[in-house]
Amino acid sequence: MKGIFSMKKTRQKRLDQPPQVYDATLKEFIQQQIPDLLPILLPGAVYQETLDVERIRPTMRADRVYKILYRGQVHVLDVELQTGDDEWMVERLLAYHAILHYEYKLPVISLIIYLFQAQMVQSPWYEMSGDEKLIAFRFRILPLFLLDAEDFLKEHLICIYPLLPTMKGVSPDLISKAIDELAKVCHDAGVLSEKFLWMRVLLDRTETIDVQEKIEIERRLAMYESLLENSKFIKQIKSQYEEKGKKEGEKKGEKKGELKEGRRIAIEVVKARFPHLVEVATQRVRKMRNVEVLRQLTVQIAAAPDEVTARRILNDDDV
Repeated sequence: MKGIFSMKKTRQKRLDQPPQVYDATLKEFIQQQIPDLLPILLPGAVYQETLDVERIRPTMRADRVYKILYRGQVHVLDVELQTGDDEWMVERLLAYHAILHYEYKLPVISLIIYLFQAQMVQSPWYEMSGDEKLIAFRFRILPLFLLDAEDFLKEHLICIYPLLPTMKGVSPDLISKAIDELAKVCHDAGVLSEKFLWMRVLLDRTETIDVQEKIEIERRLAMYESLLENSKFIKQIKSQYEEKGKKEGEKKGEKKGELKEGRRIAIEVVKARFPHLVEVATQRVRKMRNVEVLRQLTVQIAAAPDEVTARRILNDDDV
């Protein structure tokens, strides 16, 4: 079956995608699932609201910031998502911590989530002046790649199932069980297909799963691609990429034609769903040179729940 995620045609392209695509996808996953995920990420915490830190000057690049109830007191939670090494991680986290505390006058909990194996920073971190400790900065670390996927499956914590490919003990059978459970619980085809999208892009990035098992897991995920047919918007995108992109490619060269057509489709998607963002989208897609990355962006915009989320995706111009 030719689907929007055709393995044979896109596998190598996905492997070449820059990490920002995965980062943006995960940020959107956290944003949408945070009320359910929070007790898992920080046991004892209760979600209250998402904070808009873009208005804070100097502009912050914090991934996600929330107001939570923790230990009987209102806190600010800064969640930072890491997919690799970052030598300035702690310094950046400390800056965010200070700015958030100053802005909201609340205690701040800083949490780093590591998806994949990396050189993790350690807490507490000290700023030293010779032998004197000027600052002792304590933060939380959650290395997903060290957690056992089976534990979450046993507890039926379905909100975290899209993150299972980043964990230990992942196998085709385990993913099949997770897929079946998601399909039984989630009755909205669009939402379900989005969860499979998150699972797939993280599967592409992880290096802890054997190549053959990855292929088998992808095959089982592909069995549910028919769910995408229930979304007219996603179906339209798929059709335009397969048909119009192909025709344009025959006229001007396949690669150039696909890129041009992909840009046009992306702008049409934005125009249909979020007309106020057309100018931002036009500037963004003109910079893009990778057809697969452009397709991923288009699908994310098509699935974005609101204009704020769509703007955030478009403004992540590190891609």
